[in-house]
Amino acid sequence: MLLHRRNFLPTIFIVLLSLACKNSDSWLARTWHNTRAHYNSYFNAEQTWLNTELTMREGYVDDYRSFIELYNYGSAETLKGNQATMDAVIKQLSTIIDKHPKSKWIDDCYLLMAKSYFLKGDFIAAADIFEYVNSNFKDPTVVFSARLWIFRCLYAKGKLSEAENLAVSLKNDANFPKKLLPELNKSLGAIYLRNNKPSQAVEFLELSLKGIKGKLDRYRMHYALAQSYQRIKEWDKANTHYAKVKRMNPPYEMAFNAEINRVEILTYQQQNYLKSNRILKRMLQDDKNIDYYSQIYYRLGLNELRGENNIKALGYFNQSLRTGASDKVQSTTTYLTLGDYFFENKDYERAGLYYDSANNLVDEKHPDYETIAKRSAILGDLLKNLLIVKRQDSLLRLAKDPILREKTIDRIIEYEKKQALVIKNKPQTPVLPSNPGFDPAANGSLTPSSFPFYNVNNRTRGIQDFQKQWGTRTNRDFWRINAKKSTVAETGSDANGNDSAQNVDTLPANTPENRKKYYKDIPLTKETQKAAEKMIEDALFAAAGVYQNSLGAPKDAVNMYQVLLKRYPNTAYEAQALYELAKLSKTLGDEAGYESYKAKLEDKHPESFYLRLLKDPNAKAEPDKNGPGVARKEIENLYTDMYNAYLAEKYDEAIKIKQVADEKYAGNTLQARFDYVFALCLIKKGETAKGMGALQQVVSDYAGTEIAVRAKATIDAYERILHPPAADTTLVADSLNASAPTGLWKKWDGNEELYFILSYRKGANSNLLRAGLNDFNKTNFVFENLEVSTVRAFGESVYLTVANFSKPLATQEYLKYVISKPDFFSSKGLFEYEMAWISKTNYSLLVVNNRINSYVDFFKTDLK
Repeated sequence: MLLHRRNFLPTIFIVLLSLACKNSDSWLARTWHNTRAHYNSYFNAEQTWLNTELTMREGYVDDYRSFIELYNYGSAETLKGNQATMDAVIKQLSTIIDKHPKSKWIDDCYLLMAKSYFLKGDFIAAADIFEYVNSNFKDPTVVFSARLWIFRCLYAKGKLSEAENLAVSLKNDANFPKKLLPELNKSLGAIYLRNNKPSQAVEFLELSLKGIKGKLDRYRMHYALAQSYQRIKEWDKANTHYAKVKRMNPPYEMAFNAEINRVEILTYQQQNYLKSNRILKRMLQDDKNIDYYSQIYYRLGLNELRGENNIKALGYFNQSLRTGASDKVQSTTTYLTLGDYFFENKDYERAGLYYDSANNLVDEKHPDYETIAKRSAILGDLLKNLLIVKRQDSLLRLAKDPILREKTIDRIIEYEKKQALVIKNKPQTPVLPSNPGFDPAANGSLTPSSFPFYNVNNRTRGIQDFQKQWGTRTNRDFWRINAKKSTVAETGSDANGNDSAQNVDTLPANTPENRKKYYKDIPLTKETQKAAEKMIEDALFAAAGVYQNSLGAPKDAVNMYQVLLKRYPNTAYEAQALYELAKLSKTLGDEAGYESYKAKLEDKHPESFYLRLLKDPNAKAEPDKNGPGVARKEIENLYTDMYNAYLAEKYDEAIKIKQVADEKYAGNTLQARFDYVFALCLIKKGETAKGMGALQQVVSDYAGTEIAVRAKATIDAYERILHPPAADTTLVADSLNASAPTGLWKKWDGNEELYFILSYRKGANSNLLRAGLNDFNKTNFVFENLEVSTVRAFGESVYLTVANFSKPLATQEYLKYVISKPDFFSSKGLFEYEMAWISKTNYSLLVVNNRINSYVDFFKTDLK
């Protein structure tokens, strides 16, 4: 049968395609694969990725307290929500690679696959595939795009110095494609902003803005430029870019922040606070700004503060807090500003309250997070001790003055009756003063509002008033003290917050039943009064120490030490107090005071360690043998702070803490631990020679101790890496001389970075294993900054890596050392496993193909 003319060409085309399948190198076959690869799968996968990326970036919540984030994807945890969608994209791309290996879209498929791993928060896998693209393809646009995405992976992981080095190297590469320059300039601008270098960032942001596409990127770039110019005080340029942001119709929150920053610029340019405040008040009249009232009131307060109208400023700050209960970011900023205000005015008690409120709300992303936490902790300790003094003084006054005590109880009973009547008539609006608390300075008596809330309604109202001013808080004694024992001792409550039972034996004779509850906590016996005095004595000494050592307020410290010595002339703290007063007097330039306190120390405590320390700051002694235990506790606290700083990789801070400990408590019982951690800090900072020397000194000074043994183990581990056994060089030579693999894996070139890889079957506790490896590395390879990867699964096999070795020989030595420790794995429930080292190139291949068993066989036969 003859074919109809209309069906002839399609039939011929199908026949030709069929023939093309038999000749995979033909032009027609390549065209067929290119067309199918792009239009059947790649296009759909790319659109899915683009839509997901846009959704993530549009949903990103900006923090306007610092520079805006140009790569606004969110954290790895946030990106994990895209896992299902991106896995589907990766599956589509894998199908293309398998079915159309000759397509010109294969490099794009690998690039998009890596970007998909990035968008599901797996930055390590993404970087590995980008490296694979960089090493195996030739299209310069694809290759350099992969390198730019490697930059993003480093940036997202917080490896800023590596990211900056990569971006700079790309900038200096003569082969870098011009079409990618806007993205490269954006990368450089982003890294300089992250490193808080706005003056360097503006050059690259301006260049990027000339070629960057997409509305979202453009208005974010304008905002970042405005912030940068504002920081370096180029007000006109900052104002111009903020105005452009608003004209581009961004999300309203960004438009609002752009507008309010323009008002801030006006304030700095003209120093006209009244004009700025008129604009801010007009913003209060716009209904669209209802959710931002707290920010507007805060700016009004700042302007009044700058104009030295302090009362008005404090009023606006309080309005900011009242209108911004749901805005934790702004509330944190307002509390912090109030804390700074009272701190600068030496009102440490109120400063402590505001700092603690800020600390209660602050998140770790806040630019002043560490400052807030530190000041809150310091002032929290001060406040705790000052409140102890006030409370115990008030209770002692009531105990020693029966007339005052009975009159106070009468007033409280009368007040409660009136309050009950108010509640009965208007239960929805119980009345209570907004600032409840003990006030021992009020004519030596207690007002009804200052006594503890025995009435439930009063207590509820008090909590509400408290939260309006200080924010919602967890139920903690003095806000920072967690021990229930402390709560019982100081407030008379049990672990559940209930009033403790009354000790009726201590009450005055014939005390009416309805008055007994008011005697709770009043020290009526000599024993309880003595205990109250001891609490005051300890608190005075501790408060003086906070003023002296933490706040740098020598005059306040002198005053507190003097109050202590005057009130308790036989205090166990006398020798140390006189020593501290002598030191403080010299700091304040009071030579007469120094000689006076030194003379008293010589007269009353001629054998004291503190006298010897005053004469010779390098004198050594056991502090806890010369005091009531406070020195020992402070030493323990200092060591804890140092060790925590070391774990947080704040090595300079840890070293400073040791210096404080050495200055105050040289030769203390924890000196060996201080010296050992000090050595580790030096090693981590890169001062390896000094660190090793310090470890040798620990071994010498504390021979036979546990710390000396640990120091020696660290030295030995370092020597193993520095001077590997001869067998290692053979291993290197063997791997270099091995015949080139004809299959999937590449021969190691002898220089490329190596990873340690561990493979085992599903079923083992991977979390326990990873945690154990981290601890193992910190103990045995302290000089290496090793990173244990997340676990990858393929079929029944599971594998993980250890990376960041200083050199390839270190990886090989690590493998040998781990092989010699089978007990480590058995203790983690792992008995069947394979170990190897793997080059970076082969690991990139492994991430793509997941053929872990194949690689282990290759390692055993071709490399090992």
